[in-house]
Amino acid sequence: MSSADAAPRAADQSGAAEGRAVVYLHIGARKSGTTTLQSVLRASRRELRSQGVNLALNTQDDHQSFAQPLKRLGGPQPPRPGAVEESLRLLRERLGRPARRHLVTIEGIAEFRPEGIAALAGALADHEVHVVLTVRPWDRVLPSEWQQVVKEHGTQSYPDFLAAVSGDHAPLFRRRHETPQIVRDWMVHVPAERIHVIAVPVSGEGLEELFCRTVGVDPASLQAAPASLNQSLSYPQAELLRRVNAALPEELHGRDEYRLAVRGWLVRRCLALLPRAGALRLPTELATWCEAQMKRHRAELEELGIDLVGDPDDLTPPVRSGEVSVSEAEVSAAAVALVASMTALRWEEWQRSRHALEEATRAASGAGGPGASEGRRRRTPATIARGIGRRLRRVVR
Repeated sequence: MSSADAAPRAADQSGAAEGRAVVYLHIGARKSGTTTLQSVLRASRRELRSQGVNLALNTQDDHQSFAQPLKRLGGPQPPRPGAVEESLRLLRERLGRPARRHLVTIEGIAEFRPEGIAALAGALADHEVHVVLTVRPWDRVLPSEWQQVVKEHGTQSYPDFLAAVSGDHAPLFRRRHETPQIVRDWMVHVPAERIHVIAVPVSGEGLEELFCRTVGVDPASLQAAPASLNQSLSYPQAELLRRVNAALPEELHGRDEYRLAVRGWLVRRCLALLPRAGALRLPTELATWCEAQMKRHRAELEELGIDLVGDPDDLTPPVRSGEVSVSEAEVSAAAVALVASMTALRWEEWQRSRHALEEATRAASGAGGPGASEGRRRRTPATIARGIGRRLRRVVR
């Protein structure tokens, strides 16, 4: 059933009538606007509370602590003893807050195997559970997913990644993005009418409204979306990062170390601010295969009888593809721009430290006065990055 024109929902009424709290599990999928949605929801916690909604497990640390052990259930590397119980205890604690509805949004839940789903569903047996899945078509997902994997310390090239997925040799990708199977796994525990698949608008507009309608929240009450925290890279930039990952010293291979040193600084503060030309696309030779996958997903979802939210045509738009290649010259240019950006940012940090020391010295000596604390006009990292891009373009002409 489609709810493209439905009024805002009050799906918590049946649960409330039975004395049960309602829990909306937004389980993913990755690369479907989840980062933006979560940022908006976190910034709007007060507004959500005023509408009777508790945003549970709302920090990145919460996401990792809760999801990682459950992801491992049924897999080749089981979680450490007691870890699953700790995850479920954390969830029960956060759901203990007084509210008519609870909202949990963690895209990693889509990766759970049947064993992890069963454990989570069992912990929520006293609640009315609704599963929410935001979905984009694969021609958009595949380039974004490869970049995300690279940002997480991946070293597989884009052609090799695509060959693995199209050859059905990428089980993790399938667990994350094989939407009909994800739905079937959850239907063992949650009735079809309480599984809501949101077709992310291809236009890029309207996802927040569809999501809010699904969980019964007034979208007009929410804070504006913050600047993107997960910027896309150009193909040369992503390929450069992939090579850097392969060359990193052993001490940066840990998840926390990599997140701080590479994702937090190298990617977000340096690479992502540099100019980039065009979005990475699907290669033309995979367009027919991808179109067949997208049509299959749509047909299977419609047969399952779940609540399909939005325009079903957004699940099967014309495939966006083209010629895809990256040259050594392009990767070299990206490397030069990155080094220049890192150098400029390091200089700015040194300047700020020097000015702070001068301020402290003047304050200690009583030499402060009108204008004494005014340093030179400082440029932002984005301004620095734009300047590097202009200079680099002049060099390579």
